[in-house]
Amino acid sequence: MTMTPATGDTELISIRKIAVCEVGPRDGLQSEKASLTVDQKVELIERSAEAGAKFIEVGSMVHPKAVPQMADTDEVARRIPKADGVEYRVLVMNVKGIDLDQVISLGKHIQQLVGHDTASFVLKAGKCSDIVRGQAQV
Repeated sequence: MTMTPATGDTELISIRKIAVCEVGPRDGLQSEKASLTVDQKVELIERSAEAGAKFIEVGSMVHPKAVPQMADTDEVARRIPKADGVEYRVLVMNVKGIDLDQVISLGKHIQQLVGHDTASFVLKAGKCSDIVRGQAQV
């Protein structure tokens, strides 16, 4: 259902296809106090693919001081056995505090880098705000 802003009327729309992206290996793990090992993360991602996930966000390229749970995303991306028909993604919040060569090197392991085109979204992402403003003590 959608709402037409001008009139407030609702209308039923037909959705032919949706794509669901599994973000558990990134969003689900980044707020946990304990970090999983690389092997545990790889197993989680493998199981997601085996369960039928076609799009999996495997981690985030952020400075380890901002999100320590994502410090090994590059290693996780390299070690995932790639399943046919599955697209593996990595979130890149900004270029401050990360190794750009490291991100580029993931190209052969990751099909899509997910980024944001506005600082306002990233600023709303909580702990990343100091990094976006360029004030992080790294």
